[in-house]
Amino acid sequence: MEWRRALARTWVEPDGAVFADNTGLKHCSASGQVTTLVASDSSESFNFPHALPDGRTVLFSTRRGAESRIAALDVRARTVKPLGIVGSDPRYVSSGWLVYASADGVIRAVPFDAESVSPTGEPVVVAERVRVDGQGRAFMAVARNGTMVAAPATAFQRALELVDRSGRAERLYPRLGEFSDPRVSPDGKRVAVSVGDNIWQLDRTQGTLTRLSFDGSTERPAWTPDGRRVAYIRRIGPRNEVRVMNADGSGAAGTLLSTSEHEPWHALFAPDGRSMLVRTVANRTRRDILVVRLDSAARPVPLLATPVDEVSPTLSPDGRWLAYASNESGRHEVYVRSFPDMSSRLQVSLDGGTEPVWSPRGGELFYRNGPTMFAAEVRTAAGLAAVRRTPLFSSGDYAVGATYQNYDVEPNGQRFVMVRNIAGPSHLTLTLNRFGSLSRPLR
Repeated sequence: MEWRRALARTWVEPDGAVFADNTGLKHCSASGQVTTLVASDSSESFNFPHALPDGRTVLFSTRRGAESRIAALDVRARTVKPLGIVGSDPRYVSSGWLVYASADGVIRAVPFDAESVSPTGEPVVVAERVRVDGQGRAFMAVARNGTMVAAPATAFQRALELVDRSGRAERLYPRLGEFSDPRVSPDGKRVAVSVGDNIWQLDRTQGTLTRLSFDGSTERPAWTPDGRRVAYIRRIGPRNEVRVMNADGSGAAGTLLSTSEHEPWHALFAPDGRSMLVRTVANRTRRDILVVRLDSAARPVPLLATPVDEVSPTLSPDGRWLAYASNESGRHEVYVRSFPDMSSRLQVSLDGGTEPVWSPRGGELFYRNGPTMFAAEVRTAAGLAAVRRTPLFSSGDYAVGATYQNYDVEPNGQRFVMVRNIAGPSHLTLTLNRFGSLSRPLR
């Protein structure tokens, strides 16, 4: 996920930090000078650097395909030493243990010599059923003295719900799951949704939830205008690509966009089906919006590429108006521009706005301001204008997207498909001196 860049850093001696981005492991000095320590190739990513007490050695995980392994970087020599451990998100405990995660939620510790930077024994299980995301990040904190706090995987269950304009909700699917990014099909009969690290499809007539993607590390589905195919974002090593597959599950998925120059995080189709908008992350211009022609081999063309963020693009049903959120004013607000010429512009939200979605019936734009869902009447004839902004209901219990829409609207524009965060089993487990008492495998 996108936030991994902001969190993937660790302090090293004497006064700098090592961090991971989509090109490798880098060092940033106190003066702000950035140096590449070791570069990753197109099929491999480096994540979760963690400095050892010597201040010059950094543990990290390398990911190639679906497998992650632990390695160590000598910051001064810029050399990498594989440690022969399958796992991710390494942490060092001063009593002599290297702690790491597995994709199945098992946390293990292996005896570790920090001086020789080598494991010295067999791993033991220290926790199970811990939340681990698709990139291998464990939802835990481990102090040097062995104190450990972990979040269980069961604490992240969500409900897929149908919500009307007054906030009345009903379950769209009876079971809980790790739901995110729901997208309603053009005919309203199906919902494509991220469940964990794959894309699934809910058939509202049959009440069945069927898996669509099987390649892992996927999110943010998008329907083609004819409802026959579903596109999604897939993470491959250090880069993302846009893939597409048939909604009936037949055939193999194909690639719509794969480029090392731009990293896509969100895609949607223009109503005419001939172009696609892609929200990317770029080193120089932060989060931008590109347009990609699908009827040619042309390169992606910048549509909104500025020093600030432009996120959550959504096109009006007639394809003439682009709504998006930008922080150009210092906070996120919702804007509308004419598409594709971008000549007219209107700020729709007044005191903050995120996650805009056009009503499929046109003329109305939904967005969030904090916990409140708003509906704005947008007139495009005789000049672009927002003539009414109506608060609908509190959406505080529902999952937010911030840089993308974590809800969608039915074709009639009257009800929302949303993801409710479920309270109840959520808790953190605190363990004191967990590693000081280890001497044998727990199972």
